[in-house]
Amino acid sequence: MLTRREGTLPLSCLLIIVGFVLLGKGADLLVTGASSLAKRYGISDLVIGLTIVALGTSAPEAVVSFLSAASGNSGMALGNIIGSNIANLCLVLGIAGVIMPIRIHRGTVWKEIPYCLFTSCLLLVILTLFNDNALVSRIEAAALLLALGVYVSFMFTAASEPPTGEPKQSGRHLWVLCVMIVGGLAGLVFGGDLIVKNAIKVAGRIGLSQELIGITIVALGTSLPEMATAVVAVLKGNVDVAVGNVVGSNILNTCFVLGGAAMIRPIPVGAVFTVDAIVIVLASLLLFVYMFTGRKLKLDKWEAVIFLLMYAAYMGFAVVRG
Repeated sequence: MLTRREGTLPLSCLLIIVGFVLLGKGADLLVTGASSLAKRYGISDLVIGLTIVALGTSAPEAVVSFLSAASGNSGMALGNIIGSNIANLCLVLGIAGVIMPIRIHRGTVWKEIPYCLFTSCLLLVILTLFNDNALVSRIEAAALLLALGVYVSFMFTAASEPPTGEPKQSGRHLWVLCVMIVGGLAGLVFGGDLIVKNAIKVAGRIGLSQELIGITIVALGTSLPEMATAVVAVLKGNVDVAVGNVVGSNILNTCFVLGGAAMIRPIPVGAVFTVDAIVIVLASLLLFVYMFTGRKLKLDKWEAVIFLLMYAAYMGFAVVRG
């Protein structure tokens, strides 16, 4: 006869499967609705990917990190943010790039990717050079939120520029598109939440540390919306949404999620996260370099494979480190 503790394991596994279903359907609705809305108003897929889609797929990270910070689980909050950023760059772009080589917009190469690299370097600086008090303080949180303000201002400016082509009607009413986007975001958020919570229940039984759970299981779970969205976007041919989603999500994770979480309560930082922050910087730099190797302005399949190998090596290191 199963004990109460053992009996929750099948239920947790079932809820994880339900979460995956919600993620897949949510990603499909979000990409379709957002792309149709962009065409309706003459806004590029890239801008939609960098704003609406990125904000929506960063929602799980925000929810988990804000709640973790508020409850004093700083290792979980910071580990989730760092691990998600690494997963977005190496795993999500790696999988999407293996499915299909991704051509990247010239503006993204010279604007958004460098800004993603800048925020990654800012994160590394905050965790190392200005970490005498072993905290991400509210002053540092304010600096991150200021960087977010600059990014949002830039994106609104880009969105307000006159479109280069004629707006195209999507064939769907505006209210239908709004319902699709809201429904897609809800599926992503609730699906990611189900996966994370139940994965933690399963993994917690084998005695993993808070930091390791945050960097691996929770980070992977909260990155599933980005992964699902990127894969669906690539399969639908909306590569700008895929790349914009990843780059925008990383910027939002660093500036909005970490900045907001630290503003709620200063987050203690351990030296354990220094290596992880360096990995984020290297991955961001590698993405920029990739734009000038092989076929220019394109993430080729062999480059995507290197990203996947990099993620596998990092995960192995994280598990061994404990």
